Parts: sequence; structure tokens; C-alpha cells
Amino acid sequence: MLDNLGDVAAALKSLIRRVRRLETATPLQNAAITRGSLRVASEEGLIVQGSALVNGLLSVLGRVRIHGLGLLEVLSLIDLLGSMRVRGGGTIDVESGGAIVVGNVRIQDGKIAVNGSAIVIDGATGRISVNGNDIVIDGATGKITVNGGSSPATLEEGKMSFGTGGAVEADTSVGGVKMTAGDAVVNAGSTASIRKGSSSIIVGASGITINPAGSGDIDLLGTVQFDLSTIPQISGTGLYAGALIINGSGYLRRSDGT
Repeated sequence: MLDNLGDVAAALKSLIRRVRRLETATPLQNAAITRGSLRVASEEGLIVQGSALVNGLLSVLGRVRIHGLGLLEVLSLIDLLGSMRVRGGGTIDVESGGAIVVGNVRIQDGKIAVNGSAIVIDGATGRISVNGNDIVIDGATGKITVNGGSSPATLEEGKMSFGTGGAVEADTSVGGVKMTAGDAVVNAGSTASIRKGSSSIIVGASGITINPAGSGDIDLLGTVQFDLSTIPQISGTGLYAGALIINGSGYLRRSDGT
């Protein structure tokens, strides 16, 4: 309504001021919608230069695209009711059953599988399997099993055992290793020895000891050559010089020719 119908000029001036205010007004600068909704249908019709606050629920039917730094910060819980896919340098797929797939790695039910079943790490049993069960590492017992081939092998407590019955293990008595197959034993370390039953050959820093079983024989096949200068001499044997003699103590000696 006009304030003063008798003053037309004043009425026109007032009308012009009101129209100018409407033309230059920014009604959304400080506005609230308590009922109904605001629909923006144009391309990039809503532009936020600064920040936006959603105190409640933000429902998006379509896509959310982040430009610039491309950083999504979540300070609380992400509850995914569908699948998630990360594309770029690689992919991360979270499947509906709870499996997480990253390239050739699949995490599901407490297991990590690499390249199908080439390598499987089972968190429940503490086992690592390679190519099915070709190689099994049991974290609970510390046992490593290598299957396949003609003789499967196991490594447990420092001992490698084979399907043939043989074994290789550390030998603290000689500071080396011991290889066993039935009653045959080979030791290597500060001394080296070969044993079969009660017979043995022992090689030490001072020489070689041969122990035949019981009253068994020592058979030397082929040519045996001695350095005579290293064999002690004895006199009064009546033998020619250089003749070899085994004395009563079982030692090898050579005659000096007297």
C-alpha cells in the first residue's frame, strides 16, 4: 500500500527503492528451509566456495566426485553396505561376503591367499602353505614340511628329516652337523667321522683312526703309498732298511736295517 496517495512522486520513489532492493537482494545469504525442499536442476547449479556443514543425513543418488587434492578424510566410522573399488595405481575390492581383494591377494575368513592358492596364510592355524601343500610352515609347532617329489622333507627343531628315513641336524659335540640314515652316521665339525654300526673312521687334527667292528678286518684295495720319512724307525729287528713293522702296541714302524 502507498503511504500517501496524494503524493504520487513520493509513492513512485518508494516503489523504485523497493524494486531496486529486490533486484540486488541475496535472499539465500541467510535463509532457512523448514518445510519443503530446494531443488537445483542445472549443471553445477550449487557451488560452495568455502565449506559446507551437514548436521544430519546427506543422501546422494548418483556419484560423489572429489577434485583438487582428492583427499577424503573420515574422522569416524565408514559403514559400507555395498562394495568398494579403488582404481588408480591398483585396485581394492571389498566384496559382499567380507572378502578384501587387492590385485592377486585375497583376504577372507582369517586367511590371506596370494595368486589363487599359490601362497595361503591361515591366521587361525598359524600355517603358511605354498602351492596347496607343497610347502607348509606351521607357526604353532615351528615345523616346515616340503611335500612332493620322491622324498618329502620336514624341518623341526633344527633337524631336517627325509621320507627315506635319513636326517640332517646340528651336532654341538663337534660344532658342526650330523647326517643319519639308519645305523650309518656322518659327523663333520672339529673332527670328521663315518660310522656304520660299531665300525668307524675318525679324522682328527692328529691323524686318522680306523675302528673295525669286533675282530673285523681292514681291507685296503688298490695301491697304498706311504711317505717313509714320516714313519718312525726302530733298530735291532734284523730286517732290511725300510721294512715295515707293526709293533706290539699296534703302531707302524720301519726298520733301520740293523
